[in-house]
Amino acid sequence: LDRHPKAIAILNTLGYFDPLEELMKRTADLNFMRHKSLELYAIFSEPEALLSYLENYKAKTYDINETKHIGRV
Repeated sequence: LDRHPKAIAILNTLGYFDPLEELMKRTADLNFMRHKSLELYAIFSEPEALLSYLENYKAKTYDINETKHIGRV
């Protein structure tokens, strides 16, 4: 987290990464990571949408404490 300002995009062809998406959401729901961390990547089912995302990506500035769980009670 907060290691680089590059886009992370996943092409979810034929729903292959549906279980990964469910896992990430469940991980956040169960407080093993913060929901804000889900904003660090994007999942697409269409290649054109993924390419458009990458071509137009503008890195967001995050406070590292908003995404990491360190020190959270």
